[in-house]
Amino acid sequence: MNRPSVVVAISAGMGFVVGAAFATFHQAVEFAQVTAGIVEYPSNNTFHYFQTHGWSLTVQLSGVLLRMGVTERLASILLSGALGVFWFVSASLLTFALSRNWMLGLLSPLVMFGLYFDVIPDGVSYPVYLMSFRQTFGVAGLLSSLLTLSLIAAGCKRAGAFFLGLGFSLHLPSGLWMFGATAAAACILRTGWRTLLREYALFFAIGASISAASYALQLSVAAPWPPVVAETA
Repeated sequence: MNRPSVVVAISAGMGFVVGAAFATFHQAVEFAQVTAGIVEYPSNNTFHYFQTHGWSLTVQLSGVLLRMGVTERLASILLSGALGVFWFVSASLLTFALSRNWMLGLLSPLVMFGLYFDVIPDGVSYPVYLMSFRQTFGVAGLLSSLLTLSLIAAGCKRAGAFFLGLGFSLHLPSGLWMFGATAAAACILRTGWRTLLREYALFFAIGASISAASYALQLSVAAPWPPVVAETA
């Protein structure tokens, strides 16, 4: 049982069930209503520019679901379940990497889940919420960074490299920070760059290619900025 794949499979199932059970209406689905053409704003409306320029793979995947006829409610439940998978797998893998005990790994997200809903107070300037929180972008960025770190720590370095590249499309600031932190750690640990490139560059490139394709799609749907009138500038 002391294999990362077993921990990932079990914790992913638990995470999806818990995430879907505590689902909320996600901001990404709200943005997707606009990009999918379900909700229309006037072309010069501020929300129209804002919601068509919010780049995240979560918005694009939500838009695909809406175009397929999935309701906003179900899309939010599925997205909540996916973020629950990220949270539970990240926590389980990180604990497993530190303890090499699969039972502790599987218990850790459940303990966090209990503390999350019973202990964490509200009222901070930027709340760090992992579930039942509609601000999809920040949650996805935090969890994708934690998942990347956990995969690398648990020895799943190829999967970690893939999510390192994919993280740009989930939340660009978090993705850039995680890339810089990973590169800095490799320099501090004096890891051979040739070895890293030979073994993991392909998987990073696949994730980064998905991010690049996602950004290209974003540019195609983003509303053009209105011209600036000199008299009102």
